[in-house]
Amino acid sequence: MRFDDRAPIDSRWRFMDNSAMAMNARGVLTLDQVMANLPGASKLRLRMYVERGREIEVSFDVAGAQEAIDRVYASCQDDKPAS
Repeated sequence: MRFDDRAPIDSRWRFMDNSAMAMNARGVLTLDQVMANLPGASKLRLRMYVERGREIEVSFDVAGAQEAIDRVYASCQDDKPAS
């Protein structure tokens, strides 16, 4: 995962019934890194290793993420975590 031209973030995602968890190779949670980089980014690039020797790379325009995140917290009547 890479935001704009910043250094890549290596994470592995674990999917459960109704949730997902991002971890690095050592098992440390990395969602904080995602949420710290997403609001100010304009592009998000993901490289996914889907099977042996095969990868998919996709790019997303994430400009405006900060406003979207603010609306989610406001609609949930919740406070954003301190950064």
